[in-house]
Amino acid sequence: MADNLLEEIIELAKEILTECQKREDCDLVPLFQRVLHLSRMVKNRSFEVWALSELEGYQNETVLQELEELSKPDLIEYKSLRRLRSFPDNCFLEKLKSQFLESGELVETEPGRATLTMPLKEMEMSYLTDREYYKQTFSLTTPLSLSLLERAFTQMKSRIYDFASEIYLRYRFTQTVAGIFDVKLDSVNQRLARLCPEVLEHLNKALSEKTQDKQKTMVNLKEALKSFAEFLHPAEKDESFELSDQFYLNRICQFFDENLNKERSALLKANYRSLISRTEAIYQRIKEPDKIDESEIEPIIIQSYFLISDALDLI
Repeated sequence: MADNLLEEIIELAKEILTECQKREDCDLVPLFQRVLHLSRMVKNRSFEVWALSELEGYQNETVLQELEELSKPDLIEYKSLRRLRSFPDNCFLEKLKSQFLESGELVETEPGRATLTMPLKEMEMSYLTDREYYKQTFSLTTPLSLSLLERAFTQMKSRIYDFASEIYLRYRFTQTVAGIFDVKLDSVNQRLARLCPEVLEHLNKALSEKTQDKQKTMVNLKEALKSFAEFLHPAEKDESFELSDQFYLNRICQFFDENLNKERSALLKANYRSLISRTEAIYQRIKEPDKIDESEIEPIIIQSYFLISDALDLI
């Protein structure tokens, strides 16, 4: 994910959290506008359709169309969010109930309960108007239905706060980890350019071909590891070595075996079997490119980078 997009997601989530803390419960439209934008950026469909429903109304044609395209898990979460608007159908003051029924903005969703389907802005205006009316006429501040509406607003804001918190923490962590990996990747590339540039050249070719030609990608990755094996454990002219493809794997494993006794490699030594098994697994996948799925190409390249990085740390 591009750094600027990552930063925008983090800043928007942070902005929503700040707004949640200072915004009144019955002034949620600006919050839902931000939630709609954030949910689209992070591809959270349940919150996207929920925000759209609150802003446009639950009977809006676009909303109903979006509902048909939700996956089952997203639909389950969406229904839990929509239920914040579900109330006992006998709780409404007659004035409100008649008004909502007449406009078609109060529908029965389950036995004994009804859901307000109007856009959030209209619901807030109705709440504020009726609150003032009953306060002036009967000196009441929280008739039953109005109290439940107020509770719904509070719960909506709470769900928004939880959503923004989860997004902020997840992407803030991603940003930190991505920065760590960028530093590590730069370090590996710099050392390869200095110690064995042909390895870096083959790796770059593999990266450039990864979306175009799977065969060429695997060939270049294989050549990168062969060149790296030669760098780690050069074949002396007077020695008789096995010349099969697997020998470059044996040389990499032999390098690990010879260098894992160094004090500085305690962590790698603890994971010695993992290093060997990873080397073998990468070798097995590379030698059969026809059996590699498109989704495996990037993970194989990444694992090869990690393997090379671990080996360079032993030098």
